[in-house]
Amino acid sequence: MERNEAERLCCVKVLDARDLPATPTLSIVGAGAAAALRAAGQTVAASETTSGGLLAAALLAQPGASAFFSGATVAYSKEAIATLLPEVADVLTNQHQQAYDNPEGYFPSRVAWASMAAKSVRDQCGTTWGVAETGAAGPTFHLATGSGRTSGFTLVAVAGPEGLEEVRLVQTGHAERERNQWQFAAAAAQLLQECVQKDRVCEGATGSTQESSSL
Repeated sequence: MERNEAERLCCVKVLDARDLPATPTLSIVGAGAAAALRAAGQTVAASETTSGGLLAAALLAQPGASAFFSGATVAYSKEAIATLLPEVADVLTNQHQQAYDNPEGYFPSRVAWASMAAKSVRDQCGTTWGVAETGAAGPTFHLATGSGRTSGFTLVAVAGPEGLEEVRLVQTGHAERERNQWQFAAAAAQLLQECVQKDRVCEGATGSTQESSSL
């Protein structure tokens, strides 16, 4: 699937997998997001599917993780999703199933899934941020016979304070399962870091404006 087609289907930006760490480790993947959260004095919870807990492990691998990391879920089956993400299960399971044989509807359904999962885990854990990931690591996934869309993609979403939300489509271009899992986790951590830093910049700008107006 071409980049512009993906953006049209999902209405979200595409994160280039070439920008992700070439040789990821837990310490490398989680370092930037952890530093941003510590600097902001904020917390996060995670909801994962195909990354299989690597995002949570990467955040927990950072020294002093208890200051910013609350917890995580890895919900893969329908039963687990219903148990761990009850607020989104009823709506999204039906939407996702209906879209599975429809390439035009499948990716937008994944956008909704990631977005709602990020908000749900944030609210359940009472954290500043929620980050979620859901996709297809491979190698057996095939969407709609003849569509040409196979494994090697995920949607990552971040939900933060005051309605701040970002969603990205990640396309790796391959179906190597473990390699995709690492890249998906790295993409989610990268988006989380960007959102936390962006929020701090916005807060700083607002504070400066208020201070100037009071002089």
